[in-house]
Amino acid sequence: MKHDMDCQTGIGNPNSKPEQRDAVNPGPDERLSESPQSISHRDLRFDTLRVISTYAVVWLHVSAQVVESGHHFGTSAWWAGNVANSFSRWCVPLFVMMSGALLLSRSSESDPLRFYRGRAARLLVPLLFWSIFYIGWASYQEGQVDLYTAAKSVLAGYPYYHLWYLYMIIGLYAMTPFLSQVSSASSRRLMVMLIVISFSMASIDSILSPFKKATAVTFVGLWVPYVAYYLAGHYLYVQQRSIARLSLFTIAFGSAACIALGTGILYTKLGSKSLEIMYAYLNPLVIMMSLAIYQFAVGSEKSTSEASSRFTRAIKFIAPLTLGIYVIHPFWIDVLNHAGISGFTLHPSMGIIVTSFLAYGLSLTSTVILRSIPAVRSIVK
Repeated sequence: MKHDMDCQTGIGNPNSKPEQRDAVNPGPDERLSESPQSISHRDLRFDTLRVISTYAVVWLHVSAQVVESGHHFGTSAWWAGNVANSFSRWCVPLFVMMSGALLLSRSSESDPLRFYRGRAARLLVPLLFWSIFYIGWASYQEGQVDLYTAAKSVLAGYPYYHLWYLYMIIGLYAMTPFLSQVSSASSRRLMVMLIVISFSMASIDSILSPFKKATAVTFVGLWVPYVAYYLAGHYLYVQQRSIARLSLFTIAFGSAACIALGTGILYTKLGSKSLEIMYAYLNPLVIMMSLAIYQFAVGSEKSTSEASSRFTRAIKFIAPLTLGIYVIHPFWIDVLNHAGISGFTLHPSMGIIVTSFLAYGLSLTSTVILRSIPAVRSIVK
């Protein structure tokens, strides 16, 4: 969600000798970090992505309630939820890619323990507070307290359905100093191969996982499938390749449409397993959509002008609040549901829009209020 922006991409050694250049120790003309981009100030592109991605997360969770009510399958309501969900699956991968772009460069130049202390200071308080909060909220909704189940959910990294991201990012943070060294010392070709292989292995496992009986006991391995997104975010940001925006839009739109269509086709054969397969963040179609949207954003010109429009000012205001919006929004979705407001309140083609907008607005307001109280500011900052 909220990440440090005041870091610099790695810079190759300009004094390396030609005879030392190879795939393991490439020269400056081959290094991944050949074209460093300063991130010493907030990048409007990333701030915009944060704001839009956070709304997409809210949208995704509201539409998921429509899709997962299986008795509506085949109706226009179900298809509206399926399409809405399919077109928002890029949101979490973009958060991972932005983290990779911003953190893999800086950590290579700092002491790992210093890096860990900085990450822990930002992550542990929100992680602990919201884990306890949602365990209590779930117990309240269920009318009973089950400490054993709560402990298992925390150990697995799922005290509530959205908090898995905070538990997963712990692993990526732990590996960042080492991944940073790999990315800064590798040639472009080697990095592309690593990213492609990582995506391929994670994608195969993701497709087969709904058919496996065994589930992970702890959250310590949650990060492994997402390392490809982490590395890809850094690679695409540093490379700044120019790709036709129409091509990227076509890839993203086409992938989302195929996700929706594939989900509908597979649902008749596999039922809810089709959702696990097609909606997975490591599904090949989701990967293509996410990479295309990310490249569409980072491939645009970096904004260096002062805020001069309402849109820019709004983005700069909301961007630092996205962590709070992320951790709070499921609570407001539940509250709205208890009040009779959900994706089904109107036809889902409109109900999803209305409900996600209300949940986002309430989450944004709550975050602003919490950040204004010094005693609790750290839980959303």
